[in-house]
Amino acid sequence: MSLNRCGHVRDSVTRRPAPPQSPAPALRQEALEQALDHIERSRTCPGAPLPITPEAFRPTPLAEDIFTLCDPAQSLDEPLLLGLAAKYFHAYATGESPGQTVQLEALGRIFQQFSRHKSLNEPQDDIAAMNRLRRFSLALPAVGDLPASAHLLRAFLNLSLAEVPKERSYQGLTLGAGAGLFLLAQHIQARRMGFARIRLRGVEFDPLVRDRTRDLCQELGLGEVLLAGPEDLGPLLADLDAPLTVLVNEAIPALTRGERQAEAVLINKSLRGLLGRKLKNTLFFPEALIAYAREQNVSVMLSAGNRYLGPKEFRRLDLTPQGLTLEGRIVPLHLLGEEFLPLIPEEARPMLPKRW
Repeated sequence: MSLNRCGHVRDSVTRRPAPPQSPAPALRQEALEQALDHIERSRTCPGAPLPITPEAFRPTPLAEDIFTLCDPAQSLDEPLLLGLAAKYFHAYATGESPGQTVQLEALGRIFQQFSRHKSLNEPQDDIAAMNRLRRFSLALPAVGDLPASAHLLRAFLNLSLAEVPKERSYQGLTLGAGAGLFLLAQHIQARRMGFARIRLRGVEFDPLVRDRTRDLCQELGLGEVLLAGPEDLGPLLADLDAPLTVLVNEAIPALTRGERQAEAVLINKSLRGLLGRKLKNTLFFPEALIAYAREQNVSVMLSAGNRYLGPKEFRRLDLTPQGLTLEGRIVPLHLLGEEFLPLIPEEARPMLPKRW
């Protein structure tokens, strides 16, 4: 008896000694054995863990789920939000049409592949598909952290816009658009609230991410995604209609690292100067972020009121995020999405990326 590459037992086969072969037949025999081994692994190895329990998964296209959530009569139930995030991740990562039905097994495969995209390919991997995941690896974790994404979507869609006149256009801006999840969230929010005119704009700082996000957002009819650095924001924001309805800030310095962090500081410092009265009565998301200041050994509150930079004496680049204010309460980051975990099989949780 021996073990195959999946760890399953297989019978050994007794063979008569073969006559000496020339190198060419030996190479052909080796190639044949490798092919047979690959077929056996494909047949006997267990598939990738499913990222959502089968009973909670809706086998519907992403576009249909978006349409469903745009109906204000539709409740923001946990399976629907979790599935929306998973299917958006799949569409972004694979380039497949949002109108195409996605099988749960296909979701498992793409998450399993992304969980090891930083490593070398395995023999059965599609090289182009793996390289695609690597190209967009900066943006995908913010969507692929399914419990966190679903929690953030629910919190955002539950925000009240009751005082905003519906005859006005819904003006949404996302700084640090990433994969575009919050352009999608703003589109759904505006539709649920009954706005007839919707104008959404995302600003992204990575060229590769911007191009992919722009293409998917155009395909879904969500709005425009522009490429910009801190010095480019002025002209890009000058033509925004006043007032701005919602500003989603994913470019908070405490949530970024490296050169992106320095850019985020400049963006947040200049934001009010660039938009001025256009920010009057604007709804900001997240409402607040709690971060740890290592040098001062205290936690500080970062919010729109202090431009997400914190009090002046704590404006350092060594802030570590600890929690968010969501749905009227402070949520520690390690508990973000906790309510959605029962819908995710335990064996799949380690392969999901982390947003922060």
